[in-house]
Amino acid sequence: MFKQTNTLLFKNSSKLTAGHAKWQNIMHRKSAQDKLKGAASMKYVQMMTMAIKENNNDFNVSSNTELKSVMERAAQANVPKKILLNVIDKFKNKDAAKSEYKQYIFPVIGKNGISIIYDIFTDNPLSVRSGISTAVKNLEGSVNPQALHFFEKQGEIIMECNKKNLEDMDDDQSNEFLEDITMALIEKDIEFEDVEYAVQDNNVLSLKVICKDDSVHKTFKSLKEMQDDIDCKVLSSDVIYKASNTININQDENSSLLKGARRCLKASEDIPDLKALYVNFKVEE
Repeated sequence: MFKQTNTLLFKNSSKLTAGHAKWQNIMHRKSAQDKLKGAASMKYVQMMTMAIKENNNDFNVSSNTELKSVMERAAQANVPKKILLNVIDKFKNKDAAKSEYKQYIFPVIGKNGISIIYDIFTDNPLSVRSGISTAVKNLEGSVNPQALHFFEKQGEIIMECNKKNLEDMDDDQSNEFLEDITMALIEKDIEFEDVEYAVQDNNVLSLKVICKDDSVHKTFKSLKEMQDDIDCKVLSSDVIYKASNTININQDENSSLLKGARRCLKASEDIPDLKALYVNFKVEE
C-alpha cells in the first residue's frame, strides 16, 4: 500500500530553489506538457462536464460548488473563458447532456520503439483518430494496443494545502510536513502508494497522492472525506500513463528520428479534444 516517500527539498528561502534537480525535473515535465496548449483546456472541459453530469446536469455555478471550483482553477490556469462558457452553453442547449462525451485512449507505436499514448475526451473519436494518424506519420507510427506495454498506469490525486505555504518551507519542514501527511493517510487506511510534491497548471506547488489506477476513485472519495482533518483541499483525480523506460533522441545519434519526433509533437498540438499526451521518449532541446 505504501512505499518510502520521495521528497522535494527546498533551501532555507521563501522561494523555490530554481537550481534544485528535482524541482527542475518537475518543472521540465510540466513545461513539456504545457507546450500542448489544448491539452490543459480539454482536461478542464472534461472535469467541468463530469461535475455537471454528476450533479444532475446542474450547470449553475451558484448551486454546483464542484463546478465552480473547477472553473476557478481553470481560470487560474489561463484556460480561455470562451472554452469554459462553451461547456455551459452546450448544457443549456441540452447538447452535451445528450451527446456521448467519453474518454478514449489511442496507443501508438512508431519506429525505433517510440511509443505515444493519446488521452482524448470527445464525442467524435473517428475525427480525432484521423488527426492522430496524420501526426504519427512523422514517426512511421500507427495506433497499436501493444504500445500500452511500454507504460504503467497509475492513479494521481492532487491536493492543495489550505494554510501552509509550501514554498516557504525549508528542507526539514518540507520533509516533516510530507511525513505528517503520509502518516495521516496510513492511519485512515487510505489506499495509496506514495505522496510527493507536484506543480499545478497555475504553477502552485501542491501535493500529489499516487495510487493504483483501479483504486483511484475509491482513494479520491476517501481523501475528500478526510480533507478537513489534514487541512487540505482535494482538487482532482486522474489515471495517467508513466513510461517504463525513456528513449533519449538527440541530433548526433539520430537526426532524422529527432526531426520526426519534433514534427509529431508539433502536429499533436492541433489534435482536437486532446486531454493529455504520454510519451516514452525525450527529445533534445
